[in-house]
Amino acid sequence: MEAALSGLLQGRTDYSDPSSPISLAPYNLELISLPSSLKEAPRAEDLLAADDRRYLEEQERIVRRDFSPDQIFSPCWDPALKNNPRNYRKFLQKLNEIDYLDFTLSPLEHAGVFFVWKSDRKRIRMIVDGRGANMRFHDPPSVTLSTAETFSKIELEIPQEFAHDPRAWQEFLQQLEIHVGLSDVKDCFHRIKQPRWLARYFCFMPIEARFLGLTGTELEGRVLQSNDMVFPMPGSLCMGCSWSLFFAQRINERQLSLTPGLEQSTLICDRTPPLIIHPNSPGQLNHYVYVDNLGIIGQKHELVESGLTNLQSHFNDKQLLLHPGSVESGEVKALGVCLDGQRKRTRITPERFHKV
Repeated sequence: MEAALSGLLQGRTDYSDPSSPISLAPYNLELISLPSSLKEAPRAEDLLAADDRRYLEEQERIVRRDFSPDQIFSPCWDPALKNNPRNYRKFLQKLNEIDYLDFTLSPLEHAGVFFVWKSDRKRIRMIVDGRGANMRFHDPPSVTLSTAETFSKIELEIPQEFAHDPRAWQEFLQQLEIHVGLSDVKDCFHRIKQPRWLARYFCFMPIEARFLGLTGTELEGRVLQSNDMVFPMPGSLCMGCSWSLFFAQRINERQLSLTPGLEQSTLICDRTPPLIIHPNSPGQLNHYVYVDNLGIIGQKHELVESGLTNLQSHFNDKQLLLHPGSVESGEVKALGVCLDGQRKRTRITPERFHKV
């Protein structure tokens, strides 16, 4: 499992809080972090802009046609699932109960499942070992993420009238506050449905139809008998698919830009010019998106708070449910960085410093 996790990460930290180390966790059905229901979960195609949607509508943009495997891929499974049929049945029944699973009779590739601790080490995150599918896929386009570098480049413009009056500038600076509104999407990857053709590249171990209540139902033109073997597959974006981060990032960027009141807000990330705060433009808003982490930065508390409220309403309407957000002007932690809107400074968190 260590090798599988390293192969999936490839130096990235997409599977945990940016400040927290990632460590494997043993299977425990009660501790798996899952939504209560995905019945109303939206399709990725319905949330993406047209240019990004083409990747899901035209399979050749993702799937390599020249792929020829050197050997049969053997996915990694948590031993408590692989070696214990009873555990495996209960695990699948739980996933099926929340409408996470889809099914097929003809898998295109196989995947495994193991778990890592979440940052609080009270819950565990399900990772799909999608290395077999990833070998068959083109590399996804790069995305523009915000990191500590984004926040370290923030600048504050000195109004012309204070350019030669340091004392007046200091007094003005003490009165000026920067407010940060933070929220995040609950179980982000799980809440975004992927097309069936893509799901068929992430098929789990087969199971008899009767164990999942599929007896008598029709699947791919065939009425299932109780002992027919079916292949469960994730109906949602897989945490382990090389394309999932791209789709989640682009979806959340787009939906934030469509939020009423935030249409004029500017996205900041490592590749954009630095955020320059203009004290004479108090209505200016900026935002960042780090996959499921969303943030709004502005000078007026009421504007940031209104933006966060609208953000919650818009995302919830799309069934991308957000955790309750908060607006702070003092020290707040975001992506491993402490943002202090009163002292006008950014610094790395002690946890991130220790990790570095």
